[in-house]
Parts: sequence; structure tokens; C-alpha cells
Amino acid sequence: MKKTTRDYLTISMAMLAVLLCGYGLGHLVGEEKGLKNYAFHNSTSDLGDHWTARTLSQLEHNLSLTPEQMAFAKERIRPFALALEEDLKELRTARTLKLLQFYDSLKPGLDPEQRIRIERLQESLQESFSL
Repeated sequence: MKKTTRDYLTISMAMLAVLLCGYGLGHLVGEEKGLKNYAFHNSTSDLGDHWTARTLSQLEHNLSLTPEQMAFAKERIRPFALALEEDLKELRTARTLKLLQFYDSLKPGLDPEQRIRIERLQESLQESFSL
């Protein structure tokens, strides 16, 4: 049986439909995961809890800790986790202040409409970090 142009066109359209469906699903799933990761990384208490759990798990695995030793490590890790959270807050604040300074340095080269938009970006940053 000889294949016609119509057959090739039908196959091409089916492949395009599969490609577009895959792209659409990948985009939706990726966006959902991205939002979850963004929320996770912007919550310092979650990050501290995650660090605590991961560190305790690594200690238990690498050192073969007994239950008593694990309890001892759990008692001592909380102050370090709190200090880590505080350091991260300070780092985020410093990074945000640097970004605000960068935006200020761009203003002389922008037209009036762009200045308004960059000022909105600055306000949004200041609100989100309570600066």
C-alpha cells in the first residue's frame, strides 16, 4: 500500500497533538511544583525544620547513633536551627536592600513610565520583606 500525502499529514498532526498535550501538562505540573518550591524556600521556619530533619537523618545514618545519642542530638540542634533561620533572614534582608539599591541606580537611565514601574517593584519588595 502506497502512502499518500494525506497519510503523512495525518501522522504529523497526531504527533503535533501529542507534543502539545505533553507540553501543556509539563507546564502545568512544573508551575505547580515551582509554586510549592517557592513557598518552601521563602518560609524560614520550614527551611529550619527541613535543615533540622535532614541534619539529624544524616547524623543518624553516618554515625549509626543509638536512640539515646539521637535524643541528645535533638536536644542540641534547636539552637543551631534557630541561629540558621536568623542568619537566613539577615541574608535575605541584605540581598533585598542590595536589589533596591540596584533599582535606584537604574532610574537615571529610564524613561518616566519605566521609573514608575521600577518604583512599584521596589514597593512590592519592601512590602514583602517589611522594610
